[in-house]
Amino acid sequence: MDEEVKKGYFSVLRLGFLIAAVIFVALTGVLFFISSRYQKYETVQAYITDVSSRYRTTDKGLCTEYTYMVHWFYDGKWHVSKELSEEIEPDINLSQVKVNPATQKIMMKDTGAFLVGAIAALIVAILCLIAFISLTVITKTREKEFTGENGLLGEKAALTE
Repeated sequence: MDEEVKKGYFSVLRLGFLIAAVIFVALTGVLFFISSRYQKYETVQAYITDVSSRYRTTDKGLCTEYTYMVHWFYDGKWHVSKELSEEIEPDINLSQVKVNPATQKIMMKDTGAFLVGAIAALIVAILCLIAFISLTVITKTREKEFTGENGLLGEKAALTE
């Protein structure tokens, strides 16, 4: 393979790894921000009742829609909210939910997944950055060998003189 083609190939690879690293760093920031917001939620006792389901036709085809009541104890009293879920069957063994103290809205999902996702995105960003730096070092080393005094261009220049 011609040296110029290799140089172009390495440049494209380096740019790809750099762009991926920047994207994953941004994703890490967003996921850490979301995770930190959910850390302020309070975990409270809860349970589910009155689960019902029905089939519904959507553009994806036939899907199951679940309706249920979530009861949770917060601020000295029991609260109830009607929830709707498509495709995901409610966990009838639910014992806790997270409550936003500012709005008193509940969150039934595992909020720790955002933190795990942030850490995974950070690891991918670091790996992309390592690949970018490695390719940069390889490219610069080859350029020095190719254009240096003892390199190919130095020999060609000496032959033409």
